[in-house]
Amino acid sequence: HALAQRARLRYESSDYASAKGDLRQAFSIYSAQATQFTWESGLKGGLAARLHDVGSLLARLQIELGEFEQALQTVESFKNSSLLQLLAQAKTYVRDAQVQQTLNDYRSANAYLQTLQKRLQELPGDTENNEPALDERSRIIEQIEEYTRKADDAWAFVQKRNPRIAKILQIKGISASDIQQEVLHRNQVLLDYLLTEDSVTIFALPKSGKLAVTTAKFPALANEGADDDWITRQVAMLYDPRKAKQNEAGRALYDLLLAPISHVLSEESHLIICPDGALFSVPFDALIDHAGHLVLDKHAISYSSSATMLTYASSGQRNRDTLVAGVSFSKTKLPGEVGIEASQKPSSTLATRNRLTPLPGVHRELESVGKILGAIPRM
Repeated sequence: HALAQRARLRYESSDYASAKGDLRQAFSIYSAQATQFTWESGLKGGLAARLHDVGSLLARLQIELGEFEQALQTVESFKNSSLLQLLAQAKTYVRDAQVQQTLNDYRSANAYLQTLQKRLQELPGDTENNEPALDERSRIIEQIEEYTRKADDAWAFVQKRNPRIAKILQIKGISASDIQQEVLHRNQVLLDYLLTEDSVTIFALPKSGKLAVTTAKFPALANEGADDDWITRQVAMLYDPRKAKQNEAGRALYDLLLAPISHVLSEESHLIICPDGALFSVPFDALIDHAGHLVLDKHAISYSSSATMLTYASSGQRNRDTLVAGVSFSKTKLPGEVGIEASQKPSSTLATRNRLTPLPGVHRELESVGKILGAIPRM
């Protein structure tokens, strides 16, 4: 916490080099603690907030230094470390008690390695004429080698016994080029958002081309309260029955969240939105551009908690826990369909009361969605 405070003061005084060093160290410590707490008892709220604060400040500093790729990796790291760890420890993925215990051993070894590295850095720089310091350095180095072997052995066991959990834990620090090659398809644009104290930073990554990074300040009115409150108010106005209020909020949110990166988008762009904080409540489909059009009228929109999780979802893993269902009220059943024919339904059914007409292609749509998700059909 002291490192983070000192980094903020140095950042505000434009001592970026020193601030960057402090932030990296604080971020590393918080990340290690977040991983440990997640495995043991769930990520603590206060620690999550500190990780977000330090990570967002580090990303802002990297952006100011022109290190856009590193800033994106920083954002992905702190926005998703807890989610990845929770996925990894879920019973769905870890049923083997020996694997679970080995993962705990791996985590403990890594946590102690970080402590040893910190002790090594705290030793005096000049130890040639300081015999106690030389002995301490040798002892620490021996322990680092020992615990590195323990961590490597544990990880090798996990990879062999449960490759899926190993893959989950390895998806960290992905680069823009990784996302472009492994995740994005033609015309898709990833929009990853980062909320800070007074602004929102947008990482816009098209399928081909360079990563674009833009920071937009919150409107002056937002200074009357927290920025999260301003977003909440705008979202509430989108659901206001008065059309004028809907339009006002839709335009205000568009100006903040999409207008700054409109130069990256085309009429055919499929937007993949990765929100942050209060932005998870924003229906991007309902935003209104400067021509008065709904975003949904011009763009296909998809959502993901993060680029990291999008990468995992695109990794080709089969999903055995997906239920894909649909109803069409068709008069006849196609091969493989399960249901009751319309002619067998009593006159008081929903279909007959509301005069619902059959929906064409439901069976084909279900099959297509199932293939995309890697679901095993149960007909």
